[in-house]
Amino acid sequence: MAKSKRRSVLKLAGGAAAASMGGMAAILATGRMPAFAQQRTVHWLKWVDFVPASDTLLRREMLPEAEKALGVKINLETVNGNDLQPRVTAGIQSGAGPDLIMAFNNQTYLYANSVVDLTEIAEAVGKEQGGIYKYARAVCSDGKMFMGMPWAVIGGMIAYRKSWFEEVGATKFPETWEQYREVGKKLKAKGRPIGQTLGHTFGDAPGFTYPYMWSWGGMEVDPSGKVIMNSKETLESVKFMQGFWKDAHDEGGLAWDDTNNNRAFLSQTISATLNGASIYIETLRKPDQYKTEKGAPMHTDILHSPLPKGPAGSSGSICCSRTC
Repeated sequence: MAKSKRRSVLKLAGGAAAASMGGMAAILATGRMPAFAQQRTVHWLKWVDFVPASDTLLRREMLPEAEKALGVKINLETVNGNDLQPRVTAGIQSGAGPDLIMAFNNQTYLYANSVVDLTEIAEAVGKEQGGIYKYARAVCSDGKMFMGMPWAVIGGMIAYRKSWFEEVGATKFPETWEQYREVGKKLKAKGRPIGQTLGHTFGDAPGFTYPYMWSWGGMEVDPSGKVIMNSKETLESVKFMQGFWKDAHDEGGLAWDDTNNNRAFLSQTISATLNGASIYIETLRKPDQYKTEKGAPMHTDILHSPLPKGPAGSSGSICCSRTC
């Protein structure tokens, strides 16, 4: 079999990733792939989804459909989300490894010199499917090229126990960080602290800390590219967080990954946590297993709220994943 350049296979692989999510028609307008791509194998590395049904659907229906349309064998490997970035580093250093790797947050920029330009594919999918979200474009493109293929934008919200908040006088979710701190103090005093993940993990921790910092007016880099991490606004956010953490949080959250807060919430040891939809979905799936202390299905006592406002306003929690 004739050899093809790795860059060419990676460009095809980017299309395969998008195709597996339903974008095949947009990528392959002619319905045909270049001859060099036929009968190739593409190694795709992604996380084990927090909603298992998603991976089941991907393997059972989407991948076979993509393989048939592309004429390519897709070798899907799934690992814990926190194992993805070490695999990226190892692949770059060795010059080998998966063709496609799922990435999050600012990782595209960290490895910008080691990715393939996927602009043609990304723009084609965007044109076919009504455009690309501004946020997804920002984290996948440096304005000159797409360093990753936008895949998903995950909106994070604070899941909280409605009845517990009401017991301490909060009939609605706090609108500001100061209000959240005061409510959190009362909850922690009753043995029901806020349970925020702040460990070295890829999802809930940066999904909380980045918007938190932005809501104070802090940022890592200004629009001109200058690093301003030690700005007054960032420092003020850190000072407030130190007291907020001690007053209202389960302080073990400094060592939590993206599963610990889920388990803590479901075991009713914390009252609130930033999360995607996985906690709520789990309580819907197993209403007989997850019940309140009064015996009601827990999902009936879970509400969701955006993150509170800071001195600079509010900043929603969004985690963007893409395939590079």
